[in-house]
Amino acid sequence: MSTIISFCLIILQLGLTVMPANQLISQASSAATKQLKTVPIAAHDKVSPSEYRPVAIKNGNAAAPIQAKAALIYDVNSAQILAERNATEKIPVASLAKIVTATIILQNHQKDDIVTIPNNLTVGTDVQGIGVKPGEQFTVHEALRALLVYSAGDMAEALAIWDAGSTAAFAEKMNTTARTWQLQNTRFTNPIGLDDPNQYSSARDLLTLTLITLHSPEFRTIINTQRANVKNTAGKVYAVNNTNELLAVPYIYGVKTGTTANAGETLITLARQQNHEIICIVLNSPNRFQESKNMVDWAFANYIWK
Repeated sequence: MSTIISFCLIILQLGLTVMPANQLISQASSAATKQLKTVPIAAHDKVSPSEYRPVAIKNGNAAAPIQAKAALIYDVNSAQILAERNATEKIPVASLAKIVTATIILQNHQKDDIVTIPNNLTVGTDVQGIGVKPGEQFTVHEALRALLVYSAGDMAEALAIWDAGSTAAFAEKMNTTARTWQLQNTRFTNPIGLDDPNQYSSARDLLTLTLITLHSPEFRTIINTQRANVKNTAGKVYAVNNTNELLAVPYIYGVKTGTTANAGETLITLARQQNHEIICIVLNSPNRFQESKNMVDWAFANYIWK
């Protein structure tokens, strides 16, 4: 019963009120049955369901500067979508899929658990990675830093095999996560984000998954890390830089980049000014970093909160 209550409270805290209560209870019961762990809630996100939420009120006439094939701008505090384009369209999302990979690892393992790199990695040299070797060992925390800071594809595959036994089995876990949250425009075939006709998501589905994962303090810390020395248990260091150029902007704190031939440039951005958080998502953008910054700046310039 406590798992059911925790699950329902997270939904209420996120402001996701589009699903009927009976569906929420059904999902919570399913989660309890499968003994899924609840992602820890960040201290500043502890909002009572009855607590007052500010309302975002448009205070300007400028149109949202959206250029991407699909995009949205979301105000976390008021739980309002401020602007969107093709937000439910099924579209390749590249390495944004690694958010789901991270979510599953965070929900099912402790940060000090040891990940052993398997012998059967298949990821090629054309996929960005840190160059892990079979038999190397990393804590879950260090593995997640490689995954989320550098978007390491070899670590994504290694984590999937370590957790589920194979990438196919892990992809089914990813799809179970999508079904649990009724993400009808999302499907996965691999944990890396590689192009596949049967791997896709939508801006709205990615928003839901991002909101869930942002309730992990560890996730929030890692996605805001510009540079990291990822260490294996033997002390070998992999120096990596974050793939997100926008972290150089003082009010931007994440979240994840992605690029493939079919997906184009993708990016999820978390920004915060004066205790207000904005999430922007762009899929197949002509210039993901500039477009995302323009969208964030537009939101803060054209809305007031009361």
